[in-house]
Amino acid sequence: MDFKFVWEHLPSLFRGLQTTVSVSLILLVFVNIVGVLGALARTSRIKLLRWVTAAYVEIARNVPELVQIYFVFFVLPSLGYKFSAYTCGIIAMTFFGGGYFIEVYRSGLEAVPKTQFEAATSLALTRFQRMRHVIFPQALRICLPALNGYFYTW
Repeated sequence: MDFKFVWEHLPSLFRGLQTTVSVSLILLVFVNIVGVLGALARTSRIKLLRWVTAAYVEIARNVPELVQIYFVFFVLPSLGYKFSAYTCGIIAMTFFGGGYFIEVYRSGLEAVPKTQFEAATSLALTRFQRMRHVIFPQALRICLPALNGYFYTW
């Protein structure tokens, strides 16, 4: 085997590795933010908010990722929104991954027993305190296997 080709292109390979790692870390943050906020919206008492979030999830999960990337890269500039190729990739992949993460976090929130909500309410905790201290830590523990699976697919 001749590794001369690899040695000649090693700087390009390292730049590609750097780009891949940076995109992955940025997506890790953005997709989790979209997932948590979307799951909270999906389980909200406000019907319109639930409906809009459900529509977003269905679009994000049922439209192929390549179509979403093309849409962000080619259609948005024609509407007046110009981004770099790197930013277009981040936007499109966040939109795509957000749909999946919303469902993962929603399922984790719904898997927490209702008695936990009632116990937190009986302690006179606000909705934010209930979610932060009681419900979300349990939901996150439930969600970890599914989240781990999605992290490895990127």
